[in-house]
Amino acid sequence: MYGTLAPKPPSASFGGRVFTTPVPFPTLAAPIGGGIYAILVHDGMYGGPLQRLLYFGESQSLSSRCTASHEKYQDWVRASGGKQLFIAFHPTMGLNDQQRKDAECALINQYRPPCNDRVDTSGMLRALSS
Repeated sequence: MYGTLAPKPPSASFGGRVFTTPVPFPTLAAPIGGGIYAILVHDGMYGGPLQRLLYFGESQSLSSRCTASHEKYQDWVRASGGKQLFIAFHPTMGLNDQQRKDAECALINQYRPPCNDRVDTSGMLRALSS
């Protein structure tokens, strides 16, 4: 039918932050600039749409950081059970380095992905309240 648009693929949302639609990892479609990224794996039967979160990361340069040479890559592969990895991005234009790292920390503590170390924010919260 003429004039109809294909539906937009669903995006991912974590902690109130909207991420791009997950794409197979590795990808050449990483946004330019800084942001937060999520590594995911299909968790539904028959390749269903359900995604299981494995890792959150942040970088000033998503395109150079989100590669198979990442130091946690082998952890992601093990945690996925050999299934295809996916990646979703949340560009953080307007946030400085510390704000982006704080946002990553909050996501890790909220979701506790298996390939992230939990970050202790008690010192950060004390510093903010002083």
